[in-house]
Amino acid sequence: MLDESLDAFSVHGVGGTIGALLTGALAVKELVPADYFPLSAKILEEQGNLGMFIAQLKAVVLTYGFVGLGTLIILLIVKATVGLRVSPADEERGLDYVLHGEEAYDPMNS
Repeated sequence: MLDESLDAFSVHGVGGTIGALLTGALAVKELVPADYFPLSAKILEEQGNLGMFIAQLKAVVLTYGFVGLGTLIILLIVKATVGLRVSPADEERGLDYVLHGEEAYDPMNS
């Protein structure tokens, strides 16, 4: 289950991954400048779109590793300084009230 209020991964992670992979899969030899990605023209000649797709897949995997490691480091720093969880009482009361002094909804009238 993914509990993410901003849907950052759902939108940017999934959309970016699909876009990056489709860039390789749908590459057209005439539109890939050789000086931008020097091996692209050769890869497209020899292996077709599979070569570009594999290059994009490698980039996606490398990006996921970089982002995962960065996120782990940030989580460890936050955990060591302020913690990752609120108290059970604050969680039960509701973070809208505890952090902002507001009620998101009234559970008695719903």
